[in-house]
Amino acid sequence: MNNCLFNLKKTTFLVVLLLCMLYVPLHFSNAETNQNKISSEKNACTKLLVELKKQNKMLSRDLGHIKRELLRLKYEMSRPGLREIFGGIGYILGIFGVAAYIKARQLEKQSNQNSVKG
Repeated sequence: MNNCLFNLKKTTFLVVLLLCMLYVPLHFSNAETNQNKISSEKNACTKLLVELKKQNKMLSRDLGHIKRELLRLKYEMSRPGLREIFGGIGYILGIFGVAAYIKARQLEKQSNQNSVKG
């Protein structure tokens, strides 16, 4: 019985030793694979970062053009155009026309009153 127990312990020890021997190379090969994955991911991230910086630079340039165009349009819109100028002149002439009409009516009434009296 003692001999059987010794063989069982020996067998268990050998199985554990064998598993450890198999695990260590697998672990190191996985570590190398993981290192390669990390390196390739790092390269991909670097390429992506460079591409994003290019796009950011292009977008900044385009936004600068758009801002300048908006400022130019805002400046043009703040100044009166021909339509506004002629519209203002029309209002002024219209007001003077109404005032002249009212004055003419008053003068006509006065001349009618003077002719009736005289």
